[in-house]
Amino acid sequence: MAFGLGFFKAVALILGPVALAVALYNPGDFSPAPMPPEYSYGPVVSAPRHEARVLEHIERVGEGKLPGPENLAYDAAGGWLYTGCDDGWVRRVTIPGGDVEDWCTPAAALSASCSPPTAASSWPTRTSERKVEALTDAAEGVKFAMTDGVDVAADGTIYFTDASYKYNLANHMTDILEARPHGRLLSFDPATGRTAVLGRDLYFANGVAEEMLEGRTLQWDLLMKYPFVRKLVYLVDKFVAVPHGLKNAGAISVTLEGEPMSMYTDPGLALATGWLKVGKHLYYGSLTETYLSRIDLTKSSAELHE
Repeated sequence: MAFGLGFFKAVALILGPVALAVALYNPGDFSPAPMPPEYSYGPVVSAPRHEARVLEHIERVGEGKLPGPENLAYDAAGGWLYTGCDDGWVRRVTIPGGDVEDWCTPAAALSASCSPPTAASSWPTRTSERKVEALTDAAEGVKFAMTDGVDVAADGTIYFTDASYKYNLANHMTDILEARPHGRLLSFDPATGRTAVLGRDLYFANGVAEEMLEGRTLQWDLLMKYPFVRKLVYLVDKFVAVPHGLKNAGAISVTLEGEPMSMYTDPGLALATGWLKVGKHLYYGSLTETYLSRIDLTKSSAELHE
């Protein structure tokens, strides 16, 4: 059915004032920026071995008992997999059994770390009595707002990121829509108590020593390409929940030289986090689900590929 000139005039009459209002309205301190020149649009990641239908092969672990299990840490000696949940609890799961146990509850758990497990927005640590002690909550006078992705070096130095010093976890999408470098890479030295900034002006620095993919769609690329569109989504999202088009997420493994080896994705996968290989299984968490997912690598096409 062909649309006449009158139809397009009607659309212009409706959308014109909306576009003008969005352009002129200043939503406080939200100011979307153009993406940096090095940002690429469209799918660019590939690997020689690719499992493209991960959701068809996963096993759900601890279903209903692990709300928002973002990051994972494995205790090989005890056979426990630890995860920080969005209700404030750090929980542990038996491997391979899958039994769930409440382990400890800091004031605001965010993610699990490595040896010993740690979780909270201000980086407390867990003692043998399961007491929580705040180690650091700021660097160079700037408070942390969205700490994430801990890793502990052999010398005891704790490396972590602050994805954004401006927005907290509940408003992480606002930080992405604004597209400004609010992230930092940091370290904490337990011997001296010093917190150092190793990298600054990072775009949503979301973790250390892991590689995750969040799938791209045409809608997402258009959203990120035009600050005006992101401003419109931000304004509408204040009143109506707007789907952001994230899907086809996954993870990729690389060599020490950074060359892609294996990739695990699915068209329906989104907001998958904390991928961790334990024995013959690959585990991952989620910002939205209530379970961990487990992939048997001995049955994966990404591993069986010759």
